[in-house]
Amino acid sequence: MKLLPSLASVALTYEQPNATTSAATTSTAASSAATTTTVLPATKFSSFNIQVFGTTKYGKEPVKNQIVEILKRYDIATIQEIRDISETAFPSLVTDINVADDKYDWFTGERQGTTSSKEQVGFIWDRNMFSKVDGYDFNDTSTAWFERPPTVLVLERTSPNALDFQTQKVGIISAHLKPESGVTNMVTEDEINHLQDVEDDLRSRHPTLDDVVIAGDFNADCDYVRDPQDLTLFSSGNNTWLISFDDDTTVKSTVCAYDHIVLSGQIENNFVAGSGQVFDYQTFYNTDSIFFNGDPITELVSDHFPVEFEFY
Repeated sequence: MKLLPSLASVALTYEQPNATTSAATTSTAASSAATTTTVLPATKFSSFNIQVFGTTKYGKEPVKNQIVEILKRYDIATIQEIRDISETAFPSLVTDINVADDKYDWFTGERQGTTSSKEQVGFIWDRNMFSKVDGYDFNDTSTAWFERPPTVLVLERTSPNALDFQTQKVGIISAHLKPESGVTNMVTEDEINHLQDVEDDLRSRHPTLDDVVIAGDFNADCDYVRDPQDLTLFSSGNNTWLISFDDDTTVKSTVCAYDHIVLSGQIENNFVAGSGQVFDYQTFYNTDSIFFNGDPITELVSDHFPVEFEFY
């Protein structure tokens, strides 16, 4: 485990020759031409558990508008806890995000869960920057490791300046893991640890893939995970956790780091130092001052804040 390292990641730049040269300097232009520096924008990623996301929530206009505004901040986002038997709320969300600028594509896994409560994981991404290579639900039929098996998406950069970036292809594993409390009960810890198996399976499917992001609502704190050292995914030293266990990813009065982003591969060296953080939409948008039927929308949006980071 490498937690919040002091990486020397800086904005990537490349130089373009200035086309304007005087006649007197033409002969030495190759060595002395003026240059301009273009800064490549970092790619913004988010993972967001939008509590019980479905048609009921999405029918609340100010709540819908706020969710749209939050997700427009990102180039890639994954959403957990989609509970919608009609499977219409998430496509409607993407349509509404695309109203101002039609640039997002999307993918969802199947509705999953061993109980009557079925959930999906969803993804959106900027099609001007990335294209989908693969998308699937982890096959947990023979192992039964998960209450809701993670969903996996593989994206590849396809923008005109794609080769200027360090991360060309990225695999994203997104999960909402089972919260099971108790000091001796290791259900949640086991599900978190088996995310390594999901990564191994992803790499076997895509042998040339180097960069992997594991993100989602792990329920990895407070009553569900008492000691991070019980998590081999955390203690192994084979990856980088961007969200500290001292952070609070919950909207309510609890102080728990349930949501996490874990990096594996060269992306551990290619993310923007300090960009791994919780996005407090309550403060940023002052959602306590936006109301639906007399109630502030803060907790109507979700009981989780998004977690985010940037990479090149």
